[in-house]
Amino acid sequence: MSRTSKIFFKSNVFPACDALMAQGIRPTVGAVRHHTGISNGSNSTLQGLINDWYQDARSHEVAKLNEGLSLEADLPVEIIELTRTFYNSMIARAKDSVDDYKSVLAEDRDWIHGQLREMAEVREQFERTLESHKEQIEKLEGQLRYARDEMMRLEHLAQDRHAEIRVLTEQLTALQHTSQIEIHTLRQRNQQLEETATMAKSNQRMTEQHLNAEVRLIRHTVDDALKVIEDITIQDGDEGTRATLERCATLLLRVSSDSETSG
Repeated sequence: MSRTSKIFFKSNVFPACDALMAQGIRPTVGAVRHHTGISNGSNSTLQGLINDWYQDARSHEVAKLNEGLSLEADLPVEIIELTRTFYNSMIARAKDSVDDYKSVLAEDRDWIHGQLREMAEVREQFERTLESHKEQIEKLEGQLRYARDEMMRLEHLAQDRHAEIRVLTEQLTALQHTSQIEIHTLRQRNQQLEETATMAKSNQRMTEQHLNAEVRLIRHTVDDALKVIEDITIQDGDEGTRATLERCATLLLRVSSDSETSG
């Protein structure tokens, strides 16, 4: 067996076919593989090389027959019949080889068609998946654009809030300064009011003391006047004088009472 190559060429297929024919074995895909010991390679490629061998063998035989036609009259009938039988056998074997090749081609064609169908299904599934992914990508891109717009809006809003905070901080600082001034002013005013109230209380006490002294003086004066009136009344029994003195006494008592009330 020839094992010089792991794939099929004319250089290893044609000698294998010649060897098989010499053994009386018709060259086929299985026979050539067994003879060469090569398990790799496509069956269709091997069958094509076998067909080429048949075609080449037939061409050689036809050429030999053409060359021998002129000698047919001189050859024995047995040789001519044997040659014709061999030629017909070669033609039949070539047809069988072509049929085998067609069968292999049909199997390969069915296998290729199956592979193409599977590839078409895979492609269709891939296209559906791709379309779904495109929709998801478009959706995500829309969400990303919305998120970016929202981020920009929030950034502008944050800037506005920072500006408002700065203004409010400045206003608060100004109010605190103003409040401190007002508090200081109010404290001073309160202190002044307390001092004024203290002075007023002191003046009130002095006034009350003065009034009390005047009331005491008036009381003493009234008491003295009443004693004088009583003495005059006792010494002078005139009723008119007595009535006049009593009215004077009443007036003095009223004045004394008013003075005590004011005090």
